[in-house]
Amino acid sequence: MINNHRSNRRSKILLPLCLAVLTLGLLFLPGPNGLVSVLIKIYRTRKYQLQIQKLKARADSLEQEIKQWHNPDYATKIARQIFDEQNTTKADTIK
Repeated sequence: MINNHRSNRRSKILLPLCLAVLTLGLLFLPGPNGLVSVLIKIYRTRKYQLQIQKLKARADSLEQEIKQWHNPDYATKIARQIFDEQNTTKADTIK
């Protein structure tokens, strides 16, 4: 009777323990299907998505700038600002 009780108790403990070890083993399995690998892939994917969004925003702003430069009034205005600054600094250094 005591021996049967120990055997029953052992099997009740052994089964959940094996399931826990198996579950943890699968979660931390090295290779492409392990939890750590999957989490790293998710992190990298999010990181690359953020980079893509930033690059798209930068491309949009550059396209807007290109459109502005196609406008002759804008190009003339900027050129005058640049040349006026250069003339002002030269005049200051001569004095």
